[in-house]
Amino acid sequence: MLEKNFSSEEFTDKLMSRKLSRREFSKILSAAGVSIGMVPLVSRTASAAASDHATYFTWGGYDIPELFDPYIREHGEAPNFASFGGSEEALTKLRAGYVVDVVHPCNAGIPRWMATGLFQGLDTSKLSHWDNLVTSLWDLDGAVVGDVPHFAPFCWGQTSITYRTDLVDWQGQPESWSLLWDERYKGSIGVI
Repeated sequence: MLEKNFSSEEFTDKLMSRKLSRREFSKILSAAGVSIGMVPLVSRTASAAASDHATYFTWGGYDIPELFDPYIREHGEAPNFASFGGSEEALTKLRAGYVVDVVHPCNAGIPRWMATGLFQGLDTSKLSHWDNLVTSLWDLDGAVVGDVPHFAPFCWGQTSITYRTDLVDWQGQPESWSLLWDERYKGSIGVI
């Protein structure tokens, strides 16, 4: 037990001024028959995102202001960024109720993401360059409901192939993904 018995005022004063150790606090509670588990003693304020800016939920690395110059010019600062490390993590957070304005999945996951029913269609009339997009970049399996697209391409061509220049002969042809299907290299090509 504690060496000193506190009055309720002394207890409150020590608790609020953070002069009561966690061990002392726990002893007092256990003497009263109360237990706690992972409960903060003093409320802490979380830093909130600016409410007047969109929240963009994206892969780590795409959360840099340099990619959002037009947004910054129009709104004075970058959107709020929230990043994830993988598609499964992102989708789990969204299913659990995490609310964002824009999310950046990979196109391979779109059918699975769309099956959740969590996403709204795009109002393409608000996208000034929509008519300039190559249709095959947004008209992906599961990404259009009725005639309403739910996905807009943000980036593509971010992946490349790597090869040993001393072993690959392009035979005068320009470098391209066609190397992956070149019969001369069958059984010699790997993918991460």
